[in-house]
Amino acid sequence: MAIRSKITLDLAFPSFLWKLLVREQLTELDIKSFDLPTANFITHLGNLYNSLNENVFDSNVKKESVLQELLSLLQDLSWTATRCDGRTVELVNGGKDKPVTLDNLQSYLLMLTEYKINENITAIETFRSGLVSVIPEEALLLMNWDELQTIICGTKTIDIDRLCENTEYDDDVSAEDAHIILFWEVLREFSEADKSKFLRFVWARPTLPPKGVEFPQKFKMQSAVGDDATDKPDTYLPKAHTCFFSINLPKYTAKAVMREKLIYAINNCTEMDADFRLQDADVNGWNNIM
Repeated sequence: MAIRSKITLDLAFPSFLWKLLVREQLTELDIKSFDLPTANFITHLGNLYNSLNENVFDSNVKKESVLQELLSLLQDLSWTATRCDGRTVELVNGGKDKPVTLDNLQSYLLMLTEYKINENITAIETFRSGLVSVIPEEALLLMNWDELQTIICGTKTIDIDRLCENTEYDDDVSAEDAHIILFWEVLREFSEADKSKFLRFVWARPTLPPKGVEFPQKFKMQSAVGDDATDKPDTYLPKAHTCFFSINLPKYTAKAVMREKLIYAINNCTEMDADFRLQDADVNGWNNIM
């Protein structure tokens, strides 16, 4: 849906999943994207083992120190692995009772790496088969993993200039209005996290479409609604319409006020149009008032 409809989704998938979707080869580094402790363990053991075999030490004391650390780590290590659900599995028959030694450490690390990479391969292949039933597999294979991620999730860095170029203004609002100029100044000074929150506030999406992909709709700047919002703009919050990618922006009189109101709105007003439902206690309270 994201690819065909040109929308972006906030899917925090690890790199190894994206790579499997486009059939890109995995390495032990990809384990870091979903199991950091195991990845660090493999890397540390591998570095210690390689340093001993490559004899990179300038003294026997340092070599002995590394050897003792390595032997200490191997002391209670067997040919097993911990699954993502916490269960322990054997890498070979009788692996629970087979110790890892200096002689077989390299084979153990290779087998552990292969197991972790393929641990969820059945589920991922099922996921992929669903994807290629909608998107031609030939199209997927034309992309790198990060290109597919960008097409679906958008870019992590939000280009405010690009958003500005894809903005429309109502008849009673102009890009040259003082409060509009302040708005873009404040938005450009936001952190990437706050820029993403702003997009969620006005569009229910955390990112912009990737470069080269047209906006499915323009961002609309509209005046605040109501006489009080016109006469006393600094007392009102902006109002967003996520389905229409638009915002009713009061004519705030100062940059500090603009920043304060936007920050409050993006952090406290997170429901989409018509999605907010009062709790039963709140409904009863309103009924009592009525």
